[in-house]
Amino acid sequence: MMVKKGNVITAIALVLSAGALGVGSASVASAAPAASTCKAGHFCAYTDANYGGKVLLDVTGVTAGSNHINVASNKVSSVKNNTKQCWLGRDDRSWPLPDHTVLTAAPGSQIPKLSDGPNDSTDWFDVRDSGCKE
Repeated sequence: MMVKKGNVITAIALVLSAGALGVGSASVASAAPAASTCKAGHFCAYTDANYGGKVLLDVTGVTAGSNHINVASNKVSSVKNNTKQCWLGRDDRSWPLPDHTVLTAAPGSQIPKLSDGPNDSTDWFDVRDSGCKE
């Protein structure tokens, strides 16, 4: 179909109408989180927002005091913490600067989209008691 410059809105309406009639299809992206599983007692980290993309980490049985639980560097964009522990996302920094916490996931929390600071900056996790104290 050829569309003249002034008929762009008409062309869009025709495409949407065709979709409603089953001739074509139009879809609208949903803002709802993608369906994913992270079982009770597990901590899960994902490459994309809304628990999408690859599962970078899906672990269970980790006790408070465990540290340096590695994850693909600078890839974490969302997390589900279905454990009773606090998970701290750490960013490796060059010596002499100490590694620092960029993400705190309290017990039972779900973070569908990390803010710009911690997004894609977590290198490893430290697991603490439910108080989430450093």
